[in-house]
Amino acid sequence: MIIYQSNNSGGYWWLTDQDWLALEAAGWKVKWYRDQRDMQRYLDSDGSCLGALACSATRSGLSLDASGGAHGRATTPVVEEGIA
Repeated sequence: MIIYQSNNSGGYWWLTDQDWLALEAAGWKVKWYRDQRDMQRYLDSDGSCLGALACSATRSGLSLDASGGAHGRATTPVVEEGIA
């Protein structure tokens, strides 16, 4: 099983809400904040926590290399200056 754990690096989330929805549509099991009982007190009215709707996603049946490709095809690439 492959696990993607979200990261708020540099003050922004690496995945957008649309990315999480795309991962789910591509077969990933997304862990939504709204479904986590221990997170209920931290949620905003839209079901997000600190502006994010989800915190992780898992995918079974793929190798690590294949899961990276599947993740990349489903999400919006983040390109930063100086990173190749």
